[in-house]
Amino acid sequence: VQTCALPICKIAIVYESAPIKKATFLIKIKRIESRPKKVVWEKYSKQCAVSKKHFYDYYKGSKDSIAIIIDAVIPLEKGLTRERLVRLGLIPPQDYRYLHGKTAIKITRNKYQ
Repeated sequence: VQTCALPICKIAIVYESAPIKKATFLIKIKRIESRPKKVVWEKYSKQCAVSKKHFYDYYKGSKDSIAIIIDAVIPLEKGLTRERLVRLGLIPPQDYRYLHGKTAIKITRNKYQ
C-alpha cells in the first residue's frame, strides 16, 4: 500500500459550484492510498458515491487508483464565498491546490465564516 506522506495534505476544502458558489465544508483526510483499481473497488465500493461502471471508466487505462480516506467532515456554517477564497489566494473551481500553512490555519480556525 502506498500512502501520501505529505503533511500538508490533511485538509480539503469542498467548493460547490452553481447555484451555491461557496466552500461549504472541509474534509479532514486520514490517509491517501494508491492501489490497483480492483483492490480499491473491492475494499471501498460500499463507501463510494459512484457506480462500478463509472469507477472503472474513470480509471480506464490506469493500473492503480486513489482512495482518499476521510477522517471527518467539518461543515462551514456560513460557507466561504468565492470572493473570500480569492482573497486567500484560492481561485475556485479547480481540481486541487496545496495550501500554504497560514491559509490552512485561517480556514480551519473559521476566521472567514
